[in-house]
Amino acid sequence: MNSKFINPTPPVLTVKILIIIFSLFWLVGIFSPIFLESENIDFYYFLKMFYSPVCHQNPDKSFKFNNLQLLVCSRCLGIYLGLIIASIFSIIKFFANIKLKILLLSALPIISDIIFYQLGFYSYNKILSMITGMISGTIVFLYIFEILTESVMKEKK
Repeated sequence: MNSKFINPTPPVLTVKILIIIFSLFWLVGIFSPIFLESENIDFYYFLKMFYSPVCHQNPDKSFKFNNLQLLVCSRCLGIYLGLIIASIFSIIKFFANIKLKILLLSALPIISDIIFYQLGFYSYNKILSMITGMISGTIVFLYIFEILTESVMKEKK
């Protein structure tokens, strides 16, 4: 067998597409309370337990549908939506070359939201938390995708 045809690492695009597929399944789970009927309440609690390691799931900080809260809080929802946005942007090469400085700056909205809420400057706002999570999540995952791309490209050389 000719070794020059063996590629031990999957192409970057394939990895990104797999991440998008996983992310979409993850988001379907998060949004599952929208589609669940009352007879599926056991399944809801199973899913809630499944998502509990990644989020505090505070009912006051989560969106609700069908009298059931989504499986993550609004800030975590924003972060996961940011993952989807970053995945799509990285495939169409909308953004490139995210510097560490931009990564750190993208954390300012979410950090400011947390600090101002904790200091009592305003009440918790689910929409604001979701937006700050989405901003940070998008930039963080774009940064991760860039590192992934660079490392795979270095391996190919």
